[in-house]
Amino acid sequence: MTLLKTFRILLLTAYHALKRVFPKYLKTVFGPWRGWFSPFHPYSELRIMDIRKFFLLVKFLVIMICPPLPLRRPAWLSFLPAFLFLKEARVIHVPAPQPGMAGDPKEHWFFINGIATNKTILKWNIAYLQQLFHRPLTVIHNPPDSLLYDLVESAAGKSGHYISHPARVGVEPIERALEDPGITRVVLLAHSQGTIIAANVLRKLQERADLEPLEKLEIYAFSNCSHEMRSLPHPSGPPGRQIPYIESFANQMDLVAGLGLLSPKKKELGIHIDGETFIREGWGHFFNEHYLIAFDQARSGKEGTKAFRHSRLFSYLSS
Repeated sequence: MTLLKTFRILLLTAYHALKRVFPKYLKTVFGPWRGWFSPFHPYSELRIMDIRKFFLLVKFLVIMICPPLPLRRPAWLSFLPAFLFLKEARVIHVPAPQPGMAGDPKEHWFFINGIATNKTILKWNIAYLQQLFHRPLTVIHNPPDSLLYDLVESAAGKSGHYISHPARVGVEPIERALEDPGITRVVLLAHSQGTIIAANVLRKLQERADLEPLEKLEIYAFSNCSHEMRSLPHPSGPPGRQIPYIESFANQMDLVAGLGLLSPKKKELGIHIDGETFIREGWGHFFNEHYLIAFDQARSGKEGTKAFRHSRLFSYLSS
């Protein structure tokens, strides 16, 4: 596909996503306005807007508004603020929060965060995931480099012409876990831009000669905005078995999910996302505030959360 055609498809994808939720753009990202004010859920990303934590808000806004210089910070400029430069994606190993929450040693869980996730929000994401699932995590941190840069990087990743730095960083540890004979299940959780990164990681893994290890892989994509996330026939399994296993989750009124899973023009735009889909009647895009809280509340059968109860991931919630 030519770059010109790719650019046209990306523009049309954005147009139809915006048209689908017009004119309630703020609500489709931040959720209903009543949730924008204190008191907040302990793990809600909306806490970043709490005026009582003014410094956190200012720091976040500076990172989001100021595009960085197009280079990594060299050692001899280490005295300058980090937000002036492109940030390095990092692999962070997070142990179980308590010794009794180590999970199954034959499992390896990964998480790739979404757009605009600074260290503070990432800390909340990790804490809530561990509270819900009681597993150690390997986090592939996709750091924010301003909203403008992250949107451009997301569009480039969706196009398939560009493998971002977080995707390149993430391939090696996931591949190593898949090839470990002591590991029987590799779980990859991704949200927002993280689903684009996960799709690119998957594509790189599928280019390998040996596809058998992919039978261990399970991908759980929240607000899946990738363009392609395909499973393949198992090379030696029964007919019809696809690997890896994929589930996608979306709130019906999530603007970002409309760029992928919920696009009204998927066929015309060439969007192809395999696996099970779980869509609930809800608003908002944030991982904790609009997805994990709903997952948590689904255990008690709260109205508006039941769509998630039928997923395999739901069965992994800690009791």
